[in-house]
Amino acid sequence: MILARRLALPRLSRRPASDLADRVFVLGGQGLLLVLLLLAVVLPLLAIFWRGLAGDPGQGGGLASALEFLASAHFRWLLGNSLATAGTVVALVVPVAYLFAYALQRACLPAKTLWRGLSLLPLLAPSMLPGIALIYLFGNQGLLRGLVADNIYGFWGIVLGQALYTFPHALMVLLGSLALADARLFDAAASLGASPWRAFRTLVWPATRQGVFAASCLVLSLCITDFGVPVVVGGNYQTLALEAYKVVMGQQQFGRGALIGLCLLLPALLSFAVDLWLRRQRGALDGRAQVYRPRPAPLRDGGLLLLVVLVCTLLVGVFGTAVYSSLVRFWPYDLSL
Repeated sequence: MILARRLALPRLSRRPASDLADRVFVLGGQGLLLVLLLLAVVLPLLAIFWRGLAGDPGQGGGLASALEFLASAHFRWLLGNSLATAGTVVALVVPVAYLFAYALQRACLPAKTLWRGLSLLPLLAPSMLPGIALIYLFGNQGLLRGLVADNIYGFWGIVLGQALYTFPHALMVLLGSLALADARLFDAAASLGASPWRAFRTLVWPATRQGVFAASCLVLSLCITDFGVPVVVGGNYQTLALEAYKVVMGQQQFGRGALIGLCLLLPALLSFAVDLWLRRQRGALDGRAQVYRPRPAPLRDGGLLLLVVLVCTLLVGVFGTAVYSSLVRFWPYDLSL
């Protein structure tokens, strides 16, 4: 016993030193992250606030200029255009992304890893790339110009480009929502004679509607704050993000651009607030939950597989066109490499 106490004493004496080193390491890492956050996020936001609200009135900044701009018909026109395109994109993207995520998580499809990888391709590209690809396909000299009655520039060009750009973002949120499922609930529903549609309405949709709401807020925020697609295929259709780019780069009015930037921050703040609220409302699976394994259903699986193939073909075709056009001599007249 005496020998054991002597052997235990050195361990007890070293333990506080190791705990202190771990605490210093953790606090140092947190301090470094806070410094990086201050330099990369807080200081630029403070600069935008200073430029927009307390800047030189000749640069379009200041409180009086802000009130005048917000009350102008031009601002209401820009805001209406931005909300119209963003709302249309949300109405198109979120249902398709939900069905795509449902196919990957709740259906028996072959090559799910391949479809998932192809659907996330737009994450690797800037927002300008879908607009450039649409010009190569449906522009005045586009490869498929004869398939559309009008050119791609304008409202529908922005909607299509932003839909391609925001689809993988919505898909990632919905994949996480549909991944949480307890197989015991579905077994109980099947034992009680519930149809697949009733099981979806009572089990799947209530558990995923918060994710649908979060995905809608994310897509809305991305569309309103994006200027890459409007600057390429917008034509005469102006948006708030494009107006901020024009007044800063074209007119050198940094105060006016900062004011518009403050307006564009509101959708992002809304998304953060919604995400915080959803985190409090969302319930997690307990340790006794069983992993849900989808059972084959030929009609359901066939329809969802057709949707997945069509969406992946569209994404690969659009982004593949942008890549291929960068390798040819003169699009579309000389397509040799």
